[in-house]
Amino acid sequence: MASDLEYDHWLCVECNPNIINFCEQPFEIKQMINQKRYASIPDMWILYADGTEEIREVKYERDRMNEKVQRQIKIQQTYCKEKG
Repeated sequence: MASDLEYDHWLCVECNPNIINFCEQPFEIKQMINQKRYASIPDMWILYADGTEEIREVKYERDRMNEKVQRQIKIQQTYCKEKG
């Protein structure tokens, strides 16, 4: 894990009885933005007991407006919209 925040997040996920499976840094998402190839690896994939899936990017509030973080979030949001 890359940060204390990610560790704290992992503890919350591990202790949540509604989460039946999860994986840290589960896969790489590749995407073209303005004719340039970018990649993003979500911090976690989560499967809930009701079958709902979720990917999460865990960042400190102070880092949310960072250009790289914004790009990661955009890539992951686009991926989720495409996958349904």
